[in-house]
Amino acid sequence: MRIMRAGWVGAGVIALALGVGSTGCGADKQSAQKTPAAATKTAEATKTAEAAKTPAAKPAEAKKPAAQPAKQPSKVAPPSTALSADEMKELERRPGATDAPKDRSFAAGPKASDLPGKPGPSPSMGKTDALVKVFVFSDFQCPVCRRAVEPLKQLVKEFPDDVEVVWKQNALTTHRRAEPAAIASIAAHRQGKFWAFHDKLFQSQRNLADEDFIALAEELKLDMKKFNADLADVSAKEQVEYERAMAEALGARGTPGFFINGKKSVGWGSYAGLRANVQRAITAAKAIESKGVKRADVAKQATAGNGPDGAKVATYMWGQ
Repeated sequence: MRIMRAGWVGAGVIALALGVGSTGCGADKQSAQKTPAAATKTAEATKTAEAAKTPAAKPAEAKKPAAQPAKQPSKVAPPSTALSADEMKELERRPGATDAPKDRSFAAGPKASDLPGKPGPSPSMGKTDALVKVFVFSDFQCPVCRRAVEPLKQLVKEFPDDVEVVWKQNALTTHRRAEPAAIASIAAHRQGKFWAFHDKLFQSQRNLADEDFIALAEELKLDMKKFNADLADVSAKEQVEYERAMAEALGARGTPGFFINGKKSVGWGSYAGLRANVQRAITAAKAIESKGVKRADVAKQATAGNGPDGAKVATYMWGQ
């Protein structure tokens, strides 16, 4: 296991784009760290965001009545939902600290012949026609993945029109209770309560016994007859098997693993790094949209054109 800071997004998706010092779970040692130049760019992007929050200094008094204050370069103000680095670091330590988002569903792509198991609909948050799709391959028993819980919510809050986060199961075989937890989360998703169930699993990673899943389902007032039936439904287990094999085929064996419009990163670095990668993806996606591509098709086209990784992601997710 590779560990960065303490907190949430650890086992999830964002090392490649996240920055130096990324960590994650699993045998995958490809931590997707940035080169020094890339790290410098991320730092500069963070400084720019910080600067945007600081009120501009008043211009010096003009010596002549006709003189005008120097024109300041235009800056993009951070969203009103932006949080400081310290606030985000604190949230990483507290999965479930904010309300669970509304459950949405990302339709399963066609069955890939090279993967065992069967595809199924995946829980998502954010607008379904978002320009950027962030596919997160995660594991409920991974201590690093829990660090990404709140940062991923924050991502959708900051970019509500442009980002959709899609959860994919990568229950590592080295984590004995990861697969049962993944199956239980699918059962919760079938009743529209995936994200609430997800938060509670990450809050109590030591309590992943079958009876704990039943207690959580009762707490969330799920239909227990349906929940128990879905726990035993072979299709839920097949979906977990399929998505785990997909993660491996995509080179994201460790957790968390992220694909931002097809760009891969494995492990967790920081919210600032993730956010910077997403902003770059939004800029590229808007350029595609400006050429007349329908908004709902932009993420698919951007992903397919994002190198070999992106082409493979697009094939698995949309069948193209």
